[in-house]
Amino acid sequence: MIIKTILMVILAYLLGSINWAYILGRAIKKIDIRKYDNPGVAGAWRQLGPKWGVLVALLDIGKAALPVYLAKVLFLPNYTPIILVVLAVILGHNWPIFLQFKGGMGMGTTMGALLILLPKEFGIAFLVALIVGLGLWLILKRRKATVAYGAIIGYILMPILTWMRFKESHPLFILTLLLFGIVIIRQIPPIKRLTERG
Repeated sequence: MIIKTILMVILAYLLGSINWAYILGRAIKKIDIRKYDNPGVAGAWRQLGPKWGVLVALLDIGKAALPVYLAKVLFLPNYTPIILVVLAVILGHNWPIFLQFKGGMGMGTTMGALLILLPKEFGIAFLVALIVGLGLWLILKRRKATVAYGAIIGYILMPILTWMRFKESHPLFILTLLLFGIVIIRQIPPIKRLTERG
């Protein structure tokens, strides 16, 4: 079990470290996206265009969903190794070994992990976040920061919905609290910049 867990954590971290925004930036526009923007979904959207931003989002979701799915198959009902795999793939994206530990914000990878781990709760949170984000986007006359605000609402909901499901301090509830903290910490600087720009 221990060896299997270690191997899965290493695999998850390495998969997380594959930065698709950087790879596509090199392939499509021959640029190092890190020189212009954050190497994540939002940066790819701005620097490479919407269709490439969507592709990066799907690839980031996929690279997290794969190891988390494998971990569920291998380790359930033991949640400890699964949680370690989730954290490893997200840490890999945020601090990738292949890019000198300077990666993206982790939104897509966190979504991919939660989609597999808590599909029902994720679906509800995603729908609410989408409605809130679109509503703010329209009301505030398309201010860029509204998309991030909507996403944060979704991440606030995840611990609440997980608590409602398990009715106790379940390991997955603790995990959603931790992931929310990571997302918030990573999102504070870009939200400040976007708010200042309007």
